Amino acid sequence: MRILLTLLLSAVFALPAFAGLGDTIPQTLSEIKPQFSQEPHWQGLAVYSTVTHSGIRIREYINAGGVIVAITWQGPFLPDLRQLLGVYFQTYLTGPASPATSLRHAELMTPDLVVQSYGHLRAFHGRAYLPGLLAPGVIPEQLQ
Repeated sequence: MRILLTLLLSAVFALPAFAGLGDTIPQTLSEIKPQFSQEPHWQGLAVYSTVTHSGIRIREYINAGGVIVAITWQGPFLPDLRQLLGVYFQTYLTGPASPATSLRHAELMTPDLVVQSYGHLRAFHGRAYLPGLLAPGVIPEQLQ
């Protein structure tokens, strides 16, 4: 059910192209992709945000090496997780789902990837991050 819902919503509400989780990008993302704006650094991570044409707010957390180590989303629709998760999307689809996974809540927790998505139509939010690349002191629950 999680796979079907993800694919359906991903196809309907596609986002403008940008890098996915684990991709390396320049620290000057806002100069390359004008739809992104830089927010104040948080826990040593550069934070870039954008609001898509469908009203989804996306934040990308980028470490000093230019790697996107976390992405969060909030908005009226589920974002295109294929695009947000990038090379990790297949792991998300085939990984072991949490026992609590349902239509309103999807969670995958592995040593290499964590994806948590909650909500219902008009009120989705979630986060995806790479635990091994988060800096010491970064508390994943604070990623918003």
